[in-house]
Amino acid sequence: MVDAGKYLVRGILLNPNYVQQWYNGVYNMENATPLVVTDTITQVANFKVQSHFHFLYRYVVSGTATDTLGNPVKRAWAIFANAEFSFDSSKED
Repeated sequence: MVDAGKYLVRGILLNPNYVQQWYNGVYNMENATPLVVTDTITQVANFKVQSHFHFLYRYVVSGTATDTLGNPVKRAWAIFANAEFSFDSSKED
């Protein structure tokens, strides 16, 4: 039970395969819909979460990965990341 008022609600999933989000389906607090809680009505905040992997298939890139002799490398992967994304959570200024 919480006191009456406006609340920003964030869905934080313990399963890392899903994207965390704010109520009502947005990914940043500035765009979140406040949930108004009164002392007389039960409020419900449902979340329809997206898989982290949902975003991986928006673009198709084709090509050939080769070794230093120019031989094709089988089953090679190329990983693309936004320039502001960091695998180690650090950011250069």
